[in-house]
Amino acid sequence: MEYDQSPVILAAQKYLSVVKGGSIDTWMDIWADDAVVEFPYSPDPFPLRLEGKDAIYAYYKNIAPL
Repeated sequence: MEYDQSPVILAAQKYLSVVKGGSIDTWMDIWADDAVVEFPYSPDPFPLRLEGKDAIYAYYKNIAPL
């Protein structure tokens, strides 16, 4: 397998391409329904953890555009 064709590299390239495109709906298509995002040093009132695609979407749709 070529280094630039590894599944990890391809997934990272897709992720960065979607983020660069600026569409949160397209970005959310990448996430699994049971995805988890953790912010271990998040200050109040921000969450320490987001559980599930719906929670992730609800959080990110209200902050600065991708």
